Formats: sequence, structure tokens, C-alpha cells
Amino acid sequence: MYSYASPTNAPSTYPFLRAIDAIHPDHETSRDVMSQAAMALQSDLDRHGFTLDVVTDVETFTDIVRSVGKFVPNAFDPKMKPSRPGDVFGLVLRDAEGNVAATNGCRLYRFGVTTMADHLATLALFYANPVEQMARGERLTIDGPANDYAMSVDDKAIWVGCFWVRPDLRKAGSNASYIMPFAARFLGAAWWGRLITFSIVESWARKQVAQKRLGEPDVYEHIRWFRPHIPDRTDMVLMVTEPDVPVERCEKYLRGEGRFFIAGPEQSDRAVSAGD
Repeated sequence: MYSYASPTNAPSTYPFLRAIDAIHPDHETSRDVMSQAAMALQSDLDRHGFTLDVVTDVETFTDIVRSVGKFVPNAFDPKMKPSRPGDVFGLVLRDAEGNVAATNGCRLYRFGVTTMADHLATLALFYANPVEQMARGERLTIDGPANDYAMSVDDKAIWVGCFWVRPDLRKAGSNASYIMPFAARFLGAAWWGRLITFSIVESWARKQVAQKRLGEPDVYEHIRWFRPHIPDRTDMVLMVTEPDVPVERCEKYLRGEGRFFIAGPEQSDRAVSAGD
């Protein structure tokens, strides 16, 4: 696990542990920690009979996401916002029976001479051609700390989306809600280097309990995304994880913090009955 290779020519689906063979030169001093954390995660998955696959074919990944009833954001929809080869991957967690247990994905954005704020305000983050593709009346406004932060991001950043966890594995059922974002940001760092990861999410991300499950990212307000077809999902926030966090979480994982677990049947039943 000591060589970096572009994921552009990677096979369409392969195990997470193999994907971490590619560790970006930005993490030269952290190679051992990242490699050991990947092996520790693999060991924990094996113990519970779970597998974690990396899917590099966008359409294959989005088909899996749609199969569980999860909405596919435009960042992962080739028809709405095409991506370069090697700039997108999806993670799929499966149980011992091969059933999909959780999903999460990453996309590398290159802002060029613009900023993240520009891409948000013009909706270019979500559409290849906003004027032709966006819904009639759709618009996004960003101000306050969210705008200040987004204006400072003018190179590259990693979008994290398609996050879904099966109901029986939420809350007390398992910590898959932590493991999937951890693994996604981990692999994004290994492939693309020291970059921030970000998402535009609904206001639930302000809640401390939600932030704790996701690994305590930074949350910036205010974003108002007006979409006539989704009128009840307007109040949004910018959720950000800084470049050093993936390695810090690898170190914590090796210390025993946030290790992958699956609860017993009684705990899982309580999680489902709680309505998560």
C-alpha cells in the first residue's frame, strides 16, 4: 500500500481495501496510518460478515442507490452533470446475504478560475447547463458564513452524497451512519489528496446528535435553495470537513474510536421501532 495510482483506469467494482492501494503523495507522512486503518476496517467488516465495495462506474452506482429508494443528486447523474473518468466513486456496504446495507459516494470538483460560491449561486454545481436544465423558478441564494467559506474555496473540493443507511442499521442498530462518511472521505483523501469534503444538506445537520454520527463536520449557514418540485426542502446548510480530518479519523479508528459494529437483534429492533 505504498504507491499512488490514478483511479481513472480502475475496474468498475472492487473491494475498499484494494482501493486504498492508491495513496496520494499529499499523505506521504500518513501512509502507514492510512494503510493500517484500512486493514483494521476490513478486519471489522470481515468479523461481521459485511463487505464494502468501491464502484467507479457512475451508472452502476446510481442504479444501486435508486434500487433502495434513495434520491440521486445531480452530482452523480451523468445526464445532469457529467464527470471526468476517475472523478467519481461510490461505496456500497453489503451484508452477509449480499443485500445493500448502506451507500455513500464522492465526486471531485475542479473550480478553476471560479469559487465554490460561484458554482452554488449559479447552480453550476448541479447542472452542466443551468439555464437549460434547471426547473422553472429554481434559484439558490447563499450568504453569511456559508458564503464567506464557499468564496474561499477556489481550487478543488470533494462532494459527498448519496448517503443512505438501511433502517435496521441506524441509531443503535450499528454505526454505519459514521462508517460510511468516514470511509468515503478516507478514500477521497487517498485518491485526490488534501482537499476539503463538502455537502449541501437540510437543516437536520445543525443538530448535535446528527453531527456526532457523521464525525462532527463544520456546518455553515445560510443557503436557501428554492425548487418548485421540492417546496418543503428549502432551508439548507453547507457541511464541510477540513483536509486533515480523514487522517485524524484514521488515527482515532486505530485507537478504537468508532470501530464498525453491528448490534444484537434486540438493539436493532429498538432502532427500527424508534422510527429512524
